[in-house]
Amino acid sequence: MAQGQETEAHTLYNLGLLGFDEIIWMEGITSDSYIVRASVAPVYARRLGPAAIPKLLQMDREASHELEKVLILSALVVAGHTSIKEEFLAAVYKINNDTCFRMLRITWKREIVFALHLVEKAHFEIWEKMAGVKMQQLLHEITEIENSLKEQKEIVMNHNASVAPPVKIVQSDKEIFISYSWGGESEKIVETVCGKFADMELNIIRDKIALGYKGNIKEFMERLGRGKFVIVIISDKYLKSENCMFEMLQLKNRGDFYKRIFPIVLDDAAIYKEQKRLDYIIYWDKEIKKLNKKHKELNDFANTHLAVEKLGQYRDIRRIIDEITDMFRGMNTLTPVMHHNDDFSELINAINNAMKQDGRT
Repeated sequence: MAQGQETEAHTLYNLGLLGFDEIIWMEGITSDSYIVRASVAPVYARRLGPAAIPKLLQMDREASHELEKVLILSALVVAGHTSIKEEFLAAVYKINNDTCFRMLRITWKREIVFALHLVEKAHFEIWEKMAGVKMQQLLHEITEIENSLKEQKEIVMNHNASVAPPVKIVQSDKEIFISYSWGGESEKIVETVCGKFADMELNIIRDKIALGYKGNIKEFMERLGRGKFVIVIISDKYLKSENCMFEMLQLKNRGDFYKRIFPIVLDDAAIYKEQKRLDYIIYWDKEIKKLNKKHKELNDFANTHLAVEKLGQYRDIRRIIDEITDMFRGMNTLTPVMHHNDDFSELINAINNAMKQDGRT
């Protein structure tokens, strides 16, 4: 895009004269990431006001995830759709209980908390606790945005400014995936890592947030396998988990395996001593034998292709387990304590450098 066209497009964006899809382009994000699209909904509502309601209602009907729904409902509140107050409050309480509100990006928290302020002004202390920041600080930021937008509109309207049509900007969004086993130390590290990257406003993708109710788990794992930047939390439970190792298979089969992964190896992952490491190979040998034995108990093998496919998956895991555990023990992945002590800066720097390198290719 020429510099003049870019300036004109940004002027349209700031004035609220662009539609939802144009805002997506101006934000420089891809439209296939529904959480990211939903996060732009409050921006759309702020710029178009009540005119944004039909599009937002359509998005609300199509929403498949709790976070997505909360962001869209907050946008409807900002746009002036007052009849969804109870639904909005219920959605906020649910996401606060299920997905840890404190870990959300500050831009998301700001929009959600501002909408809460509009419908329940008496509950400042509740919303402050949920957001992990001072409510007055959030409101001050919103006020500054509103005042800036009004000033820009007045200036252009007074001078009868004429600008060119918006130009679509196509830019690949940098997604960082996290592959881990639920619970225990792995989950605690994931929460910490998500908080660090959220502060940098990088797009962290984890299953509990990105995968909504009735979401397709296999499709998500395959999507993770295609990721260019994947943090892998290796634990004993991970190396014995069918789903975790399926994600590892997807990563391995996509190529550039070493380049795309950023592992953290927990203390209980017994990969450094050969006898212990061989136990993982023996574990999957036994799993294959148990599943194979069950297959042989069947009297009729009709319509069992999915069970046969699962057996093939186990064999694929057995095929790679020796190679990947040997690779992880040969990498300087730092210990969890070392990562905590340096505030995960080594991990963050490694991913930042990989993103910069990827942008040059």
